[in-house]
Amino acid sequence: MRVHKFTFAALAVAMSLALTACDDGDVKEKAGPSPASSVSAPAHGAGSGGSEQGGAKNSAERSPGGQSTTAKSAEGLQPGDALAAHNFRLRMDGVPVEYLQEVSGLEDQKLTLVRGVTHSPEVDRWIDDAIAGREGRLKDVAVEMLDYQDNTVKQYQLRGAFVERVTYSDPPGQDSLTVRFFALVIQ
Repeated sequence: MRVHKFTFAALAVAMSLALTACDDGDVKEKAGPSPASSVSAPAHGAGSGGSEQGGAKNSAERSPGGQSTTAKSAEGLQPGDALAAHNFRLRMDGVPVEYLQEVSGLEDQKLTLVRGVTHSPEVDRWIDDAIAGREGRLKDVAVEMLDYQDNTVKQYQLRGAFVERVTYSDPPGQDSLTVRFFALVIQ
């Protein structure tokens, strides 16, 4: 595990790139989309790779290429795996608190999170603490990228994170948080 302090690019790029840490501590890109893109989840219940039958209950499924993917390894996301709705989750103090619709834009140690329709009281309290300038506003939080079975594929820990700005949407369900943090740990 290495601690990286980022002041550039977009977290969406980091999340969509396959990153490898070299022996000298550098980070190399394997492949990925353009830096201007953001990573988002489709609407709830859409694109879950077998959700028509109530989710992935069969031990053997077909990938988009028609190949059978019987057993998923512990290596995380495999080629041909479908990402389901809510493919991001927010953890606070090691406890999962809320699913996120979208994660985007990492610049100057800031990150934008788009919340879903259901809001957790823990995140609401974190927002209130930040607005009021209370001591509890600094948190160590983690943004997890999930596969279609809710297994963590990659985790981005934000150390010393606090809510800098809240944008409420109409209709509800697309509220966004701009979160500032001091350090980023990628696992």
